Amino acid sequence: MSPLSTAAIDWSQAEHLKQEGELAKSFEEKGLKIYTPDVEAFREHAQKMYLASDLAKSWPPGMLDKINAM
Repeated sequence: MSPLSTAAIDWSQAEHLKQEGELAKSFEEKGLKIYTPDVEAFREHAQKMYLASDLAKSWPPGMLDKINAM
């Protein structure tokens, strides 16, 4: 990836995070509560369900390790 592409992606990500923060603040100012999901619990449950399905049988060796490394 070129340095220009990396810079553009970094800028875009920073802008999205800034906008998300502003949106969350406006929700809280209106009395709404912002909840943070338990990502690890979701990942664990989703992975368990997927691995128990027929879809996981076609994965090449090492694919699960690559996904979990993300």
